[in-house]
Amino acid sequence: MIAARAEGDPDVTVARLLSAIGWVNGSGTVLDRRAAGQADWDTKAALRRLGALTGDWRSEAPSADGVTFARAALQSWPAH
Repeated sequence: MIAARAEGDPDVTVARLLSAIGWVNGSGTVLDRRAAGQADWDTKAALRRLGALTGDWRSEAPSADGVTFARAALQSWPAH
Protein backbone atom coordinates (compact mmCIF):
# COMPACT_ATOMS: atom_id res chain seq x y z
CA MET A 1 0.00 0.00 0.00
CA ILE A 2 2.90 2.34 0.66
CA ALA A 3 4.54 1.51 -2.68
CA ALA A 4 1.28 2.30 -4.49
CA ARG A 5 0.54 5.42 -2.42
CA ALA A 6 -2.91 3.95 -1.78
CA GLU A 7 -5.59 6.37 -0.64
CA GLY A 8 -8.03 5.72 2.15
CA ASP A 9 -7.80 4.02 5.51
CA PRO A 10 -4.95 1.47 5.40
CA ASP A 11 -6.45 -0.58 8.23
CA VAL A 12 -9.65 -1.11 6.20
CA THR A 13 -7.53 -2.30 3.26
CA VAL A 14 -5.49 -4.60 5.51
CA ALA A 15 -8.69 -6.01 7.03
CA ARG A 16 -10.04 -6.81 3.56
CA LEU A 17 -6.77 -8.37 2.40
CA LEU A 18 -6.30 -10.51 5.51
CA SER A 19 -9.94 -11.62 5.39
CA ALA A 20 -9.52 -12.55 1.72
CA ILE A 21 -6.68 -14.94 2.60
CA GLY A 22 -8.68 -16.54 5.38
CA TRP A 23 -7.72 -14.66 8.54
CA VAL A 24 -10.52 -14.45 11.10
CA ASN A 25 -11.00 -13.29 14.68
CA GLY A 26 -10.96 -15.82 17.51
CA SER A 27 -14.75 -15.95 17.25
CA GLY A 28 -14.55 -16.88 13.57
CA THR A 29 -15.80 -13.53 12.27
CA VAL A 30 -14.02 -11.55 9.55
CA LEU A 31 -11.46 -8.99 10.63
CA ASP A 32 -12.60 -5.42 11.05
CA ARG A 33 -10.52 -2.24 10.83
CA ARG A 34 -9.60 -2.39 14.53
CA ALA A 35 -8.40 -6.01 14.42
CA ALA A 36 -6.35 -5.28 11.32
CA GLY A 37 -4.81 -2.26 13.04
CA GLN A 38 -3.74 -4.48 15.92
CA ALA A 39 -2.31 -7.08 13.52
CA ASP A 40 -0.21 -4.52 11.65
CA TRP A 41 0.78 -2.36 14.65
CA ASP A 42 4.38 -3.60 14.88
CA THR A 43 4.94 -3.26 11.13
CA LYS A 44 3.64 0.30 11.13
CA ALA A 45 5.75 1.13 14.19
CA ALA A 46 8.88 -0.02 12.33
CA LEU A 47 7.89 1.98 9.25
CA ARG A 48 7.33 5.08 11.41
CA ARG A 49 10.80 4.72 12.94
CA LEU A 50 12.31 4.40 9.45
CA GLY A 51 10.51 7.56 8.35
CA ALA A 52 8.40 5.68 5.80
CA LEU A 53 5.18 6.90 7.42
CA THR A 54 4.47 10.45 8.49
CA GLY A 55 1.89 11.73 10.93
CA ASP A 56 0.68 9.92 14.01
CA TRP A 57 -1.07 6.59 14.41
CA ARG A 58 -4.46 8.20 13.68
CA SER A 59 -3.44 9.97 10.50
CA GLU A 60 -0.57 8.39 8.62
CA ALA A 61 0.65 8.91 5.08
CA PRO A 62 3.64 7.46 3.27
CA SER A 63 6.62 9.77 2.92
CA ALA A 64 8.45 10.09 -0.41
CA ASP A 65 11.32 8.06 1.08
CA GLY A 66 8.80 5.52 2.35
CA VAL A 67 7.43 5.00 -1.15
CA THR A 68 10.96 4.57 -2.52
CA PHE A 69 11.80 2.11 0.28
CA ALA A 70 8.63 0.05 -0.28
CA ARG A 71 9.14 -0.11 -4.03
CA ALA A 72 12.77 -1.18 -3.61
CA ALA A 73 11.74 -3.87 -1.13
CA LEU A 74 9.18 -5.26 -3.58
CA GLN A 75 11.66 -5.29 -6.45
CA SER A 76 14.22 -7.23 -4.46
CA TRP A 77 11.76 -9.79 -3.02
CA PRO A 78 13.24 -13.31 -3.30
CA ALA A 79 11.87 -15.41 -6.15
CA HIS A 80 11.97 -18.64 -4.11
